[in-house]
Amino acid sequence: MAYQSIYRPLCRVLLWHDYFLDLGETSFAALSADKQREQLKLYSAQEYMSIRPTTGTRRLMAGHKIELVHLPDGFSLHIKVTAADEDMPLVQPSEDLLLTFVLKVADVRFHNYTALGTDSAKCFYFGNARPITEGVSFAYLPLESENTQITDSFMISEDGTEDIHETLTVPEQNELFGVVQLRMRGDTESRSVLDTNLKRKSPNPSFKLHFSNRNTFWRYIQSADSSVLFTSANAIPLTKYGYVEMKFNGKDYPNPNANYVVPENNNFISETYI
Repeated sequence: MAYQSIYRPLCRVLLWHDYFLDLGETSFAALSADKQREQLKLYSAQEYMSIRPTTGTRRLMAGHKIELVHLPDGFSLHIKVTAADEDMPLVQPSEDLLLTFVLKVADVRFHNYTALGTDSAKCFYFGNARPITEGVSFAYLPLESENTQITDSFMISEDGTEDIHETLTVPEQNELFGVVQLRMRGDTESRSVLDTNLKRKSPNPSFKLHFSNRNTFWRYIQSADSSVLFTSANAIPLTKYGYVEMKFNGKDYPNPNANYVVPENNNFISETYI
Protein backbone atom coordinates (compact mmCIF):
# COMPACT_ATOMS: atom_id res chain seq x y z
CA MET A 1 0.00 0.00 0.00
CA ALA A 2 1.45 3.35 -1.07
CA TYR A 3 2.23 5.86 1.66
CA GLN A 4 0.37 9.14 1.21
CA SER A 5 1.20 12.50 2.75
CA ILE A 6 -1.86 14.67 3.24
CA TYR A 7 -1.38 18.37 3.96
CA ARG A 8 -4.34 20.67 4.46
CA PRO A 9 -4.58 24.46 4.99
CA LEU A 10 -4.25 25.63 8.59
CA CYS A 11 -4.48 29.43 8.33
CA ARG A 12 -3.26 32.33 6.24
CA VAL A 13 -1.92 35.82 6.81
CA LEU A 14 -2.46 38.41 4.07
CA LEU A 15 -0.33 41.53 3.61
CA TRP A 16 -2.06 44.26 1.63
CA HIS A 17 -0.81 47.77 0.88
CA ASP A 18 -2.90 50.56 -0.61
CA TYR A 19 0.14 52.07 -2.36
CA PHE A 20 0.18 49.04 -4.66
CA LEU A 21 -3.57 48.28 -4.74
CA ASP A 22 -5.24 51.69 -5.16
CA LEU A 23 -5.53 53.38 -8.56
CA GLY A 24 -4.69 57.03 -8.02
CA GLU A 25 -7.35 58.50 -5.76
CA THR A 26 -9.66 55.50 -6.29
CA SER A 27 -9.35 53.03 -3.43
CA PHE A 28 -9.01 49.32 -4.09
CA ALA A 29 -12.33 48.72 -2.32
CA ALA A 30 -14.08 51.09 -4.77
CA LEU A 31 -12.76 49.28 -7.87
CA SER A 32 -14.90 46.88 -9.85
CA ALA A 33 -14.32 43.17 -9.31
CA ASP A 34 -12.51 42.95 -12.67
CA LYS A 35 -10.22 45.88 -11.78
CA GLN A 36 -9.48 44.36 -8.38
CA ARG A 37 -8.40 41.13 -10.05
CA GLU A 38 -6.14 43.10 -12.40
CA GLN A 39 -4.51 44.91 -9.47
CA LEU A 40 -3.95 41.68 -7.55
CA LYS A 41 -2.24 40.15 -10.60
CA LEU A 42 0.36 42.95 -10.33
CA TYR A 43 0.68 42.64 -6.58
CA SER A 44 3.48 41.02 -4.56
CA ALA A 45 3.80 41.68 -0.83
CA GLN A 46 7.45 40.59 -1.01
CA GLU A 47 8.13 43.70 -3.09
CA TYR A 48 8.12 45.71 0.14
CA MET A 49 8.24 43.19 3.02
CA SER A 50 10.12 39.94 3.62
CA ILE A 51 8.43 37.30 5.78
CA ARG A 52 10.49 34.51 7.30
CA PRO A 53 9.95 32.04 10.16
CA THR A 54 12.51 32.33 12.95
CA THR A 55 15.13 29.61 13.39
CA GLY A 56 13.19 28.23 16.35
CA THR A 57 9.91 28.29 14.45
CA ARG A 58 11.42 26.41 11.52
CA ARG A 59 12.33 23.61 13.96
CA LEU A 60 8.83 23.64 15.48
CA MET A 61 7.21 23.57 12.05
CA ALA A 62 9.38 20.66 10.94
CA GLY A 63 8.55 18.72 14.10
CA HIS A 64 4.82 19.35 13.73
CA LYS A 65 4.75 18.78 9.96
CA ILE A 66 3.71 22.35 9.17
CA GLU A 67 4.70 23.92 5.86
CA LEU A 68 4.93 27.59 4.93
CA VAL A 69 3.56 28.57 1.51
CA HIS A 70 4.40 32.05 0.21
CA LEU A 71 1.52 33.76 -1.58
CA PRO A 72 1.61 36.89 -3.75
CA ASP A 73 -0.36 38.68 -1.02
CA GLY A 74 1.04 37.00 2.11
CA PHE A 75 1.55 33.44 3.27
CA SER A 76 -0.38 30.37 4.38
CA LEU A 77 0.40 27.47 6.67
CA HIS A 78 -0.45 23.89 5.80
CA ILE A 79 -0.34 20.98 8.26
CA LYS A 80 0.00 17.25 7.74
CA VAL A 81 -3.19 15.46 8.77
CA THR A 82 -4.32 11.89 9.35
CA ALA A 83 -5.94 9.90 6.56
CA ALA A 84 -8.86 8.98 8.80
CA ASP A 85 -9.67 12.59 9.77
CA GLU A 86 -8.31 15.42 7.62
CA ASP A 87 -9.01 17.93 10.38
CA MET A 88 -6.79 16.04 12.84
CA PRO A 89 -3.07 17.00 12.74
CA LEU A 90 -0.82 13.98 12.36
CA VAL A 91 1.49 15.47 15.01
CA GLN A 92 -0.75 17.04 17.63
CA PRO A 93 0.33 20.60 18.57
CA SER A 94 -0.27 21.87 22.08
CA GLU A 95 -2.55 24.87 22.50
CA ASP A 96 0.51 26.89 23.59
CA LEU A 97 2.51 26.17 20.43
CA LEU A 98 3.70 29.58 19.23
CA LEU A 99 4.99 30.25 15.71
CA THR A 100 6.96 33.44 15.05
CA PHE A 101 7.55 35.08 11.67
CA VAL A 102 9.99 37.96 11.24
CA LEU A 103 8.97 40.95 9.12
CA LYS A 104 11.66 43.09 7.52
CA VAL A 105 11.22 46.00 5.13
CA ALA A 106 12.43 45.06 1.64
CA ASP A 107 11.97 48.48 -0.01
CA VAL A 108 14.04 51.45 1.21
CA ARG A 109 11.15 53.76 0.20
CA PHE A 110 8.62 51.90 2.38
CA HIS A 111 8.25 54.65 4.99
CA ASN A 112 7.93 57.25 2.22
CA TYR A 113 4.69 55.74 0.94
CA THR A 114 3.37 54.08 4.13
CA ALA A 115 1.29 55.96 6.71
CA LEU A 116 3.30 54.86 9.75
CA GLY A 117 5.73 56.41 12.20
CA THR A 118 9.39 55.46 12.46
CA ASP A 119 9.91 54.78 16.19
CA SER A 120 13.01 52.57 16.06
CA ALA A 121 12.80 51.81 19.81
CA LYS A 122 9.69 49.68 19.31
CA CYS A 123 8.69 46.96 16.90
CA PHE A 124 5.35 46.13 15.36
CA TYR A 125 3.67 43.10 16.85
CA PHE A 126 0.86 41.19 15.18
CA GLY A 127 -0.36 38.38 17.43
CA ASN A 128 -3.50 36.48 18.36
CA ALA A 129 -2.52 36.40 22.06
CA ARG A 130 -1.60 39.40 24.23
CA PRO A 131 1.97 39.41 25.58
CA ILE A 132 2.29 39.89 29.34
CA THR A 133 4.10 43.20 28.75
CA GLU A 134 1.05 44.78 27.10
CA GLY A 135 -2.03 46.41 28.60
CA VAL A 136 -5.72 46.00 27.88
CA SER A 137 -5.48 48.36 24.89
CA PHE A 138 -3.36 45.77 23.04
CA ALA A 139 -4.25 45.63 19.32
CA TYR A 140 -4.70 42.04 18.17
CA LEU A 141 -3.68 40.67 14.80
CA PRO A 142 -6.63 41.72 12.62
CA LEU A 143 -8.92 39.20 11.00
CA GLU A 144 -9.38 39.60 7.25
CA SER A 145 -13.09 40.25 7.80
CA GLU A 146 -12.42 43.22 10.08
CA ASN A 147 -10.88 45.47 7.39
CA THR A 148 -8.60 47.08 9.98
CA GLN A 149 -5.83 49.41 8.78
CA ILE A 150 -2.40 49.02 10.39
CA THR A 151 -1.39 52.05 12.47
CA ASP A 152 1.29 52.82 15.05
CA SER A 153 -1.06 51.33 17.68
CA PHE A 154 0.30 47.92 16.61
CA MET A 155 3.70 48.84 18.02
CA ILE A 156 4.30 47.14 21.35
CA SER A 157 6.03 48.64 24.37
CA GLU A 158 9.80 48.89 24.71
CA ASP A 159 9.65 46.06 27.28
CA GLY A 160 7.67 43.95 24.84
CA THR A 161 10.11 44.78 22.04
CA GLU A 162 13.02 43.75 24.27
CA ASP A 163 11.31 40.43 25.05
CA ILE A 164 10.83 39.78 21.33
CA HIS A 165 14.48 40.55 20.59
CA GLU A 166 15.58 38.07 23.24
CA THR A 167 13.84 35.25 21.35
CA LEU A 168 15.57 36.09 18.06
CA THR A 169 19.03 35.44 16.68
CA VAL A 170 21.24 38.45 15.99
CA PRO A 171 20.59 38.34 12.21
CA GLU A 172 16.84 38.16 12.92
CA GLN A 173 17.07 41.19 15.22
CA ASN A 174 18.89 43.31 12.62
CA GLU A 175 16.60 45.86 10.93
CA LEU A 176 13.55 44.22 12.48
CA PHE A 177 10.25 45.82 11.48
CA GLY A 178 8.02 43.49 13.43
CA VAL A 179 6.81 39.97 14.02
CA VAL A 180 3.71 37.90 13.41
CA GLN A 181 3.09 35.44 16.24
CA LEU A 182 0.45 32.74 15.95
CA ARG A 183 -0.55 30.72 19.00
CA MET A 184 -2.58 27.59 18.29
CA ARG A 185 -5.20 28.77 20.80
CA GLY A 186 -5.45 32.54 20.82
CA ASP A 187 -7.09 34.80 23.38
CA THR A 188 -10.39 34.60 21.48
CA GLU A 189 -12.01 31.76 19.57
CA SER A 190 -12.16 33.75 16.33
CA ARG A 191 -8.40 34.32 16.42
CA SER A 192 -7.45 30.77 17.43
CA VAL A 193 -5.68 28.74 14.76
CA LEU A 194 -7.04 25.39 16.01
CA ASP A 195 -10.42 24.67 17.55
CA THR A 196 -11.09 23.62 21.15
CA ASN A 197 -10.25 20.00 20.23
CA LEU A 198 -6.96 21.15 18.66
CA LYS A 199 -8.20 20.26 15.20
CA ARG A 200 -8.28 22.35 12.01
CA LYS A 201 -11.02 24.95 11.92
CA SER A 202 -13.51 25.35 9.11
CA PRO A 203 -13.27 27.84 7.61
CA ASN A 204 -9.55 28.28 8.22
CA PRO A 205 -8.68 31.52 10.05
CA SER A 206 -7.60 34.32 7.74
CA PHE A 207 -5.73 37.33 9.13
CA LYS A 208 -4.75 40.51 7.28
CA LEU A 209 -2.15 43.24 7.72
CA HIS A 210 -3.53 46.13 5.66
CA PHE A 211 -1.14 49.06 5.30
CA SER A 212 -2.38 52.53 4.32
CA ASN A 213 -0.58 54.65 1.76
CA ARG A 214 0.73 58.03 2.81
CA ASN A 215 -1.02 61.26 1.77
CA THR A 216 1.45 63.96 0.78
CA PHE A 217 1.40 67.47 -0.61
CA TRP A 218 2.82 67.44 -4.14
CA ARG A 219 5.48 70.08 -4.71
CA TYR A 220 6.99 70.81 -8.12
CA ILE A 221 10.45 72.38 -8.27
CA GLN A 222 12.35 73.98 -11.14
CA SER A 223 15.50 71.92 -11.81
CA ALA A 224 17.36 74.96 -13.15
CA ASP A 225 17.33 77.02 -9.95
CA SER A 226 15.53 74.81 -7.36
CA SER A 227 12.73 77.37 -7.06
CA VAL A 228 9.27 76.11 -6.11
CA LEU A 229 6.88 76.18 -9.03
CA PHE A 230 3.78 75.23 -7.02
CA THR A 231 2.48 72.90 -4.29
CA SER A 232 -0.86 71.09 -4.34
CA ALA A 233 -3.58 72.64 -2.20
CA ASN A 234 -4.42 69.30 -0.56
CA ALA A 235 -2.62 66.14 0.47
CA ILE A 236 -3.01 63.39 -2.14
CA PRO A 237 -2.44 59.63 -1.70
CA LEU A 238 0.73 58.18 -3.18
CA THR A 239 0.08 55.16 -5.39
CA LYS A 240 2.23 53.07 -7.71
CA TYR A 241 -0.57 52.73 -10.27
CA GLY A 242 -3.18 55.09 -11.63
CA TYR A 243 -3.02 58.81 -12.34
CA VAL A 244 -4.23 61.93 -10.56
CA GLU A 245 -4.71 64.95 -12.81
CA MET A 246 -2.39 67.75 -11.72
CA LYS A 247 -2.63 71.06 -13.59
CA PHE A 248 -0.90 74.41 -13.08
CA ASN A 249 -1.40 77.39 -15.38
CA GLY A 250 -3.14 75.13 -17.86
CA LYS A 251 -0.27 72.63 -18.04
CA ASP A 252 -0.38 68.97 -16.96
CA TYR A 253 2.25 67.75 -14.50
CA PRO A 254 3.37 64.19 -13.73
CA ASN A 255 2.45 62.40 -10.54
CA PRO A 256 5.36 62.08 -8.09
CA ASN A 257 7.07 58.79 -7.38
CA ALA A 258 7.88 57.69 -3.84
CA ASN A 259 11.60 58.50 -4.04
CA TYR A 260 11.49 61.95 -2.45
CA VAL A 261 9.20 62.52 0.53
CA VAL A 262 10.20 65.00 3.23
CA PRO A 263 8.48 66.01 6.51
CA GLU A 264 7.46 69.64 6.87
CA ASN A 265 5.35 71.23 9.64
CA ASN A 266 3.57 67.97 10.55
CA ASN A 267 2.91 67.27 6.88
CA PHE A 268 4.74 65.26 4.24
CA ILE A 269 5.88 66.71 0.92
CA SER A 270 6.51 64.79 -2.30
CA GLU A 271 9.08 66.67 -4.33
CA THR A 272 9.25 66.45 -8.11
CA TYR A 273 11.89 68.30 -10.08
CA ILE A 274 10.79 69.64 -13.47
